Amino acid sequence: MSPDKDRSLIARQHVQVINNWGLHARPSAAIASVAAKYPDCEITLHSDNNMSASALSVASLLMLEAVKGSMIEVEAHGSENAVNAVNDVVEIIQGGFDEEHRVLKGEGINCGIAIGLAHVLLNEPVDIPHYSITKAKIANERKRLSTARAEIKSEFAKLGNNEEDPQFSEFRQLLMMMLSEECFSKTPSALIRQELVNAEWALKISVDKFTEKFAERSSLIWQSRIDEYNLILKRMIDAMTTDSSKCSSKAKSTHIIITSNIGPAEVIEYHRAGYIGVISSGGSKNSHAAIVARSMGIPSILAIDELNLECIKEDTLLAIDSNTGELHIQPTKETVAELRLKAQTDKPTSRRTLRAGKPPRSLSRDGERIYINANIDFMAEIEAAQNIGAEGVGLFRTEFMFLGKETPPSEDEQFEIYSEVIKKFAPLPITFRTVDIGSDKQAAGLDASASSMGMRAIRYSLANPLMFKQQLRALIRASLLGKIFILLPMVTQEQELTLAHRLLKEAAHELDMKDTKLPDLGVMIEIPGVAYILDSLSKQCEFFSVGTNDLLQYTLAVDRNNSQLIQLSNPCHPGFLALLGQIIRTAVKIKKQITVCGELAADPIMVRFMLALGVRSLSMNPLHIENIRDNLREFRIFSHQQLALELTKCRSSEQAVELLDKFK
Repeated sequence: MSPDKDRSLIARQHVQVINNWGLHARPSAAIASVAAKYPDCEITLHSDNNMSASALSVASLLMLEAVKGSMIEVEAHGSENAVNAVNDVVEIIQGGFDEEHRVLKGEGINCGIAIGLAHVLLNEPVDIPHYSITKAKIANERKRLSTARAEIKSEFAKLGNNEEDPQFSEFRQLLMMMLSEECFSKTPSALIRQELVNAEWALKISVDKFTEKFAERSSLIWQSRIDEYNLILKRMIDAMTTDSSKCSSKAKSTHIIITSNIGPAEVIEYHRAGYIGVISSGGSKNSHAAIVARSMGIPSILAIDELNLECIKEDTLLAIDSNTGELHIQPTKETVAELRLKAQTDKPTSRRTLRAGKPPRSLSRDGERIYINANIDFMAEIEAAQNIGAEGVGLFRTEFMFLGKETPPSEDEQFEIYSEVIKKFAPLPITFRTVDIGSDKQAAGLDASASSMGMRAIRYSLANPLMFKQQLRALIRASLLGKIFILLPMVTQEQELTLAHRLLKEAAHELDMKDTKLPDLGVMIEIPGVAYILDSLSKQCEFFSVGTNDLLQYTLAVDRNNSQLIQLSNPCHPGFLALLGQIIRTAVKIKKQITVCGELAADPIMVRFMLALGVRSLSMNPLHIENIRDNLREFRIFSHQQLALELTKCRSSEQAVELLDKFK
C-alpha cells in the first residue's frame, strides 16, 4: 500500500447478504465492477467467518463463501471517495443484485393483495428556501402564503365530495380544521413582517413551533399528528415552488406507489389517480391513512424501513400482502401464483356477510355463543366492520367528533352522526362511549388535562354538565332510531354514576321525553380500584366493559404510549391476570354482561383465557374479527375452565406464559 493511502480516510459499513444464492459469480462480478469505478481506493470485504477479499477480485470474493444472511463489513481507504465507494458497494448488496425475490416486512392493514409495478415517490428532505426580504416585499410574500393556503384548501374540499366515498367527509373536515390553525395563516404572516423572511421559511418556523408540544409526548398518536401537520406544510411549500411532485404523474392501474409518508388526503388522491396499492415508510396500521386505505380497499403496507425501500427501482415488480404485512420485491412466478390464488380465496370471505345480509353467529367448538363486536373510531370504519361480520358496535368512541374542531360539535351535529351509525347497523346494537377527551386526545376549545390521571373522560364531562347534557340529549334522540347503550369511561365511584343518571334524566326532561325508555348506562372498567366495588356499581348500571389497555396501564403504572417502557406493559404479569380474573368472575357472579374491548380482545390466546373465565362478549378493531371468530371455532371453553383459574393464581410471568401456552 502506498504511503499516501496509509494516511487516507477510512470508511466502513456492515451489510447483510439478502439474495438467495449469496455472493456467487454474477454478484461477485457486479461488486468488482463497482469497485473498479474507484481506482484511488482500496476496497476490502470481510465476512463473518473471518475471511477477507479484495472487492476487485471475483475469485477472492467467491472464496468468502458468503451465503444469504451472512454479514459483510465493507472497508475502503485511499482518498476522499472512500465513503462513496463503501456506500455504492453496500447499496448493490442491499439491492440483492436485482436478481432475487426478497421480502420486506411492515405493518399491513389487512386489506388484501395487490401485484403491480413500483412507482417510486420517496420524498427527498424538503428543501425550504430561506432568504431575507425588504419591507417592500412583505405584501407579495403574504400573498404567496395565502394563495398557497387557498390552493390546498381547494384540494381538501374535493376529498369528501365524491359520491363514491361520502364517508370520508369527516377526514376532509379534520384536514380543513388543521389547515385553519393559525400556524398555517396568521402566525407565518406575522413572521414575514416581523422577521423579514420569505413565506416558505416563515411557514416552516410557524409549524415547527406549533408541533413542538406534540413532540414532547412519546405517544404514537401524537407523532402521527406531527406527520399530518408536516404533510400539509409540504403541500403548501410545493404550492409555493415549482418543485412539486404530484402522484398523478404516473397514474396507471398496474402501479403501486412507494412514498415516505402518507396521510388520509394522500390515500384518497392515490386511489383516485388509479394506484392499486400503497407502500410507505411512515404511518402505522392504526393511523388515519390506514383507516382510509382499509375502507377504500387499497392493499397497503406502512412503516417499512426507508433504507430498504430506497433500493427499489422504478417499475420493479412488487406484490403486497397486506394481511401479513409482507412486501415481495421481484417475486417469483410461483409466489405470484400463490398470492393470486390467496387473493381469490380471501375475496369472497371478506364480503360474505354483505351477501348474507346479517353477520354469522360465532360459536365455540363446544357450542357456546360468543358475541363479536367492532370498535369504531371513525365513520370510515363502519363499512369494514359490516363487511367482516361484526355483530354490533361494542365501543363507538365519540371523541373523534371533538378532535380537530375549534368548538365542540352541536347537539344536532352529534345527533346526525349517531343517527347515521344506528341506521347503518340496524337492527344491531350500538354502544356509544361518552366523550373521552384528555390525556393523549386533546380537542381545541376544551381544556382537558393532558395527564392520563387528570381531568379527563367522565370527570371532564361531569365537570362540564352543559356540554355533557348536550351529548346526552343527542344520544337520547338517536335512541328512538335503534337499540343503543351509553358507556361511561373511567368511572371510579358510585357518585359519578349517580350524577350521570341525574344528568341523563335532566336531558330527557329538557327534550320533553321524560317518559321515554332511556338507554341503559354501562361502566368502563379501567381503574384497578373499581374491581372491588363492582357489586355496588351494578345497582346503578346495566353492563360492564373492560378497557384492558388502560386497566393494564394503571395496574402496572406504565404509560402505554412511552416506547421506553413497552417491555413493562406485560399482560402476563401475575398481578394483572389476577385482577382481570377477579373482574370477570365478579361480573359473572352478579349476572352482569361484561364485554372486553381493549387490545386483549384481539389476542387469540388471551381471548381463550377470558372466555374460560366467563366472558361472552368481545369488541375489537374490525381487522381482527374474522381471525378471532375462526379461533373460537377450534376452542372448547368448558374443558379449559380449571386452567384459567390456575392462571389467575400464578406467581410469575414465566409461569403465566407456560400456562397460556396450554390454551393453544
